[in-house]
Amino acid sequence: MQAELYRDVALALAPIGVGEARRLVESLAGLPLLTGFRGRSAVDLDAVAESVAAVSRLIAQDAGVVECEVNPRRAGPDGAIAVDALVLAASTPVKDATP
Repeated sequence: MQAELYRDVALALAPIGVGEARRLVESLAGLPLLTGFRGRSAVDLDAVAESVAAVSRLIAQDAGVVECEVNPRRAGPDGAIAVDALVLAASTPVKDATP
């Protein structure tokens, strides 16, 4: 919610790899909140990046997925987890375009 309020977002076309996902996260103005702001523990940025990359692969590889939102995603020193997600499927079957 705060990301939308402050318009602190980073976008890329799916699929993205873990490295690009991490660069996107590191580009956010709110990064200090994830890296130990005011003495708090830093979150596991690798786990955050892995989860972002995994969602991007889902969107890119499954033609039946037309929309996917993960909100919120919680992260801490020991990993990241999607608390809630919405995945919308195509209303009619989509043929796989893979040759």
